[in-house]
Amino acid sequence: MKSLFFILLIFTFCLAHSKRDVDKRITQKQPEKTLTLYYNVISCTCAQWSEDAEKENKDYYYLEPSNDNLMRVDTLFDGEHLPVIVEVTGRVVRTKGYPKGFKPTKGADPGNVFRYTKIRVLQNGEKKNGG
Repeated sequence: MKSLFFILLIFTFCLAHSKRDVDKRITQKQPEKTLTLYYNVISCTCAQWSEDAEKENKDYYYLEPSNDNLMRVDTLFDGEHLPVIVEVTGRVVRTKGYPKGFKPTKGADPGNVFRYTKIRVLQNGEKKNGG
């Protein structure tokens, strides 16, 4: 019984510690900003969202919802229809890495993570939002 209590205590401490680490990734002094991002079909599990669909040297982002009530952007691309364009409001995570819950495969480099608090789908495939 004592060992079960000890294991639960360690587990609880680890969860609380990891939650604080996630919160430290974002500088609260950094103002929220709104970005219009385009999904880029890249054959890897790397960051695939960018602000400009045409520019050659662009910054790519992984997108991370700030809570479980927000739509997950990884559900939007159906594997066939483009463009997928979203407007997200939030903050860039301080250090390069992966979104919470992301399981990188070999070759998936850490990247810019944009943690969004609001999301709006502007275009999903050939159909425009609302039309």
